[in-house]
Amino acid sequence: MQEKILIIGAGNMGGAIFQALAQSKFAQGLSLCDRDFLKMEALGKKVLQATGSDPAGNFFTSANDCLESAQVVLLAIKPQGLESFAAECGQQLAGKILISILAGKNLATLQGHFPKAKVCRAMPNLAAAVGRSLTGFFFGDGLKVAERKMIEKILQTFGQAVHCESERQIDQITALAGSGPAYFFHLVEILERVAGRFGFAPELAGRIAAQTFVGAAHAFENGGKSAGEFVQAVASPGGTTQAALESLQENDFERIFTQAIFKADERAGQISQGQK
Repeated sequence: MQEKILIIGAGNMGGAIFQALAQSKFAQGLSLCDRDFLKMEALGKKVLQATGSDPAGNFFTSANDCLESAQVVLLAIKPQGLESFAAECGQQLAGKILISILAGKNLATLQGHFPKAKVCRAMPNLAAAVGRSLTGFFFGDGLKVAERKMIEKILQTFGQAVHCESERQIDQITALAGSGPAYFFHLVEILERVAGRFGFAPELAGRIAAQTFVGAAHAFENGGKSAGEFVQAVASPGGTTQAALESLQENDFERIFTQAIFKADERAGQISQGQK
């Protein structure tokens, strides 16, 4: 039997997940809901181009028009819209599986708004757009074994899925993998700026920075070595890389970077507890 999955919210993350599911075994029972029909239409064109199938017949601008038939609801609205959505549609989620990707909305909050739904809290990252997300997830009460397996398969359509042993680990995944792409992009920006200081034209400086990191990521993914082993492979004793690494060590780079991640974790915990 084909699962009927409804994604509510066609923003960056909801749209990325929709595209991934539309190219998976879940495509047949997939629907999307967003108040902005043009946004959904643009996503539909991308799916049509990729699959040859037009999903436009499964687009809705009102959740009340499509919730009844859904078995699984993936909630991808803005976190500040949770209360109004719950007030309008909460009763229709009774008995349904709810996968929430709302940052900072913990299980207690979600189950308070949707007491009769079976809830899973998940935290994907930006790489869902290219099917390479690292998604942490944690189950609420009431989900059967088969339902848990189905949720994991849904999450795996847009990358790797990691079951967290506690809800606290969702906040930690947020600091590590949710915020992680920004750490990567920041390093690309720095390398690009340095290339510019060396005299490379802006377009070339950007290409040098991007390809350096993307190439390294591909090598790491396919090379069968640990990160430490790759560092040693690149850093010859007395060479340029070794000089750079020694400078990072002297300037306490690891402590600074680690402190930044812990700061993100602290903030994720505050948001989950409802602090502004």
